[in-house]
Amino acid sequence: MSAITLESILIPSAVSMIGAYQLTTFAGRVGGARRRLKVDYPKMTGNGEFERYARAQQNSLEFFSIFLVVLWTCSLFFHPIMGGLLGIYYINGRRSYFNGYIKAVEDRIPGFMSTVKALQLMLLFSIIGMVALAVKRHQGFDLFQYGRHFAEPHLKKYNLEFLLQY
Repeated sequence: MSAITLESILIPSAVSMIGAYQLTTFAGRVGGARRRLKVDYPKMTGNGEFERYARAQQNSLEFFSIFLVVLWTCSLFFHPIMGGLLGIYYINGRRSYFNGYIKAVEDRIPGFMSTVKALQLMLLFSIIGMVALAVKRHQGFDLFQYGRHFAEPHLKKYNLEFLLQY
């Protein structure tokens, strides 16, 4: 197992920060909607448009802890670039979800499905990485090295051999 360095966790760290920034922008948009629609504190109901803003933000907050766990597990046990790419896919899905939800409840579904797919893929790659590590530790067989043998010619063909450095 290779040592974890700051360079190796740069991508998932950046994606985590982008996700945190996204949540702050969602909070700001909810506050703006509260002012624009004249919804007094501490009310959370009574105005349908405001309720959609608040619900979109709340759902995003509820999913953020799940997102961080699978992002980091995927990045550490499988590959930081895979975790980062799927993390960006998740964040884009969250943006689509939020923007759709504030327009109409049914418009949230495409973004929601994207986020679920991203979480499922990060979970899958996390499990693959953990299983590979367990097999290597207890059986002495490196599944990633075996897979690298098959992937290397294809990665070189598309100038993606930098992925083999991790």
